[in-house]
Amino acid sequence: MSTESVTTQVERVDRQVTYVSVRNWLLAALSVSSGAVDAISFLALGKVFTAFMTGNVAFLGMGIAGHPDAPRIVSVLASMAGFAGGVYLTTRIIRHSNQSAADEGEQATGAVWPRPTTFALGISLLPQLCFLAIWFATSGRPGDNLIPVLLAVWALAT
Repeated sequence: MSTESVTTQVERVDRQVTYVSVRNWLLAALSVSSGAVDAISFLALGKVFTAFMTGNVAFLGMGIAGHPDAPRIVSVLASMAGFAGGVYLTTRIIRHSNQSAADEGEQATGAVWPRPTTFALGISLLPQLCFLAIWFATSGRPGDNLIPVLLAVWALAT
């Protein structure tokens, strides 16, 4: 075994460790941002979550049962529909990209995680920008009819 091959292997391992470290930091940032989005949506948009669907299922049950403190069912359903739409679109993007790469005999990987994942995360910025545009257009005080739209758009991005 030559010194060059050992050096090459060490450099490859060092690069992989760096990628894993970057990926872990990015995943932590995504988790924190998801929690922040949920906190904001819960506190400012009618006590409905945009990423924590288990809570929304509980709120939906409370609303159906007629509990007086339950959030508006329309808002809960809008958030759940937006989230389901986001999962569907992301799955389609990743599955299509992976299938295209497989057809071409390529590996659909990037440095930190697969390229389709990066693409899907990039696309999720569009609903975030839409949310911000609506939020600023209403000066941060959306009406009751606009809140379900905001929840659906934000949940779509989540």
